[in-house]
Amino acid sequence: MAKSVASKLNTGISPQQFIDSMEKNKEAFLDWGSRFQWAGDEDREFFESLNNRDDLRCLILMADWCGDVVRNVPVVFKALENSGIPVEVLVMEQNLDTMDEFLTMGGRSIPVVIF
Repeated sequence: MAKSVASKLNTGISPQQFIDSMEKNKEAFLDWGSRFQWAGDEDREFFESLNNRDDLRCLILMADWCGDVVRNVPVVFKALENSGIPVEVLVMEQNLDTMDEFLTMGGRSIPVVIF
């Protein structure tokens, strides 16, 4: 089955809106984000070089209650911060149709980062 999420573009919320609306794990989420460091200048430069691309978009399916989201998405947010890639968050419970297009071994597993 082909997976198309084009209809979901511009329907999500911004990373900051997600953070502001967090009811669970917000402190831990922010803590993980504050620990982010580039492994090297080459990695940072690669993401910065994506500023020249206008054909990339990022959708992230997630929820604030998920431990994997809390530990991983802050890193994704930080890595993409200077990339110029528009990032939108799709809250899983509000986007089950999209979630069901990206099952992991037949089950719902988040986060799902879609480029």
